[in-house]
Parts: sequence; C-alpha cells; structure tokens
Amino acid sequence: MLLFQYLGVLAMPLVVAVGALALRRWRLAAALVLVVPLKLVLERVVKLLVQRERPGTTVPDAILRGVHAAGLSFVSGHAIITFAIAGLLALVLPRRWAVLGFVLASLNAIARVYLGAHNPLDVVGGAAVGLAIAAVLDLVLDVGRDRGRSRPEWTAPTGEERHLSLGPGSGLREPAWLPARAARPALPQPAPGAVTVVRRPRAGRLGSGWSMPVVATTHSRRCRPGSAAPR
Repeated sequence: MLLFQYLGVLAMPLVVAVGALALRRWRLAAALVLVVPLKLVLERVVKLLVQRERPGTTVPDAILRGVHAAGLSFVSGHAIITFAIAGLLALVLPRRWAVLGFVLASLNAIARVYLGAHNPLDVVGGAAVGLAIAAVLDLVLDVGRDRGRSRPEWTAPTGEERHLSLGPGSGLREPAWLPARAARPALPQPAPGAVTVVRRPRAGRLGSGWSMPVVATTHSRRCRPGSAAPR
C-alpha cells in the first residue's frame, strides 16, 4: 500500500505528460500539465472552506503508518491527481487501459485511507474534484481528439490523387498508400448522324396492387438523310 500512494504525488501528471508528448498526443500532454496548478488551487480552496483535520487528530486511537497526524484532511490531494489523470487517459486510451487507470487511482485512494492520512470521505471528495478537472480540461482542449492520432491520416488534395467514387462534390480523396485502380474503359460514342432513342420505363403489375418498374434501355439507330427518327 505504501507504493500506491506515490501515484498521487505532484510530479506524476508531468511524468505522464512526457509520455504523451513522446506519443504526439499534444492535447493530452497540455491537459496533464494543467492538472498541477488546478489541483493546487482547488485543493487549497476546498480545505479552507471545510476545515477538517486529519484522522490522527480527530479519530481516537487512529493507526498512522508513516503519515502526518496534523493538518487539513478534506479533500485528498493524492486522489485529485490520480483521478484527474485517469479521467484524461480514459478519453484517449482503449477501454481496458482506461479501466486499469481507474483501478490504480482507486488503489491510491485506498492506500491513503489505510495509512491513516485521510478518512474515506476525503478520498471520495478528491476523486470528484479530480474527475471535474478532467471534464473541464476536455471541454476546453477537446482531449478526446487525440484518440485517433495513430490511424493513417488522409493526405492533402493534390492533382495526382484519385477521387473516390462517392458522388460529385464529396471532397474525399484516396490516400497515397492505396494501390492504383484499373482504368475504366471508355464508353462507346455514337457514330456521326446516329439518333439515340430512349425507351421510357413501364410499370408491370405483379399480383394485386404490386408494381415493378421496367429498366430503361438505350440504343442507337442510323437514319438515312431525310428520314424521320424511329419511334
């Protein structure tokens, strides 16, 4: 339990931010750096408002394991840091790794209570403040956009790229790493003087009240000079 409490030290967000920079998760790294000043301000404000002492002072016969007996207890600063980090990582990492982050944050909170540094409500309040910090930073920095940075990115439109067959005006283009497509055969052009006749579709009845359109057909017929177009 002694080791888990070090997950909530003040330098932990900066350590995780270095890893985010190595993976080019810029928004996540910026949010992790901002966790430190936000934690210091909010923790100080809440502690001054609540003014509750640590278990070593308020709880008779409290068992302390290497922690201070005096000082303000609500809220837990360690819980603020660990749950803020877990909340930000959950926006970027896959679900199984996000669950692991919250498990480690919970172990840190349990360790602080086990060591006698906080009451259970202290770490619950710290977890709430940490998740609130993560939510606000996501609203401001849109940290969730860093989730898909590892996928292949679409290249900028150039004259050498090939358009996808998604309809006119779609604006989407194939990335450069796709294999080249086979050239489509050119459509036959009608001969000079030919007249193109288009058959209109007719509705054929199937059973009672059901109808199915007939596929339209097109063909070309040659007309001699001076003759009428075929019907």
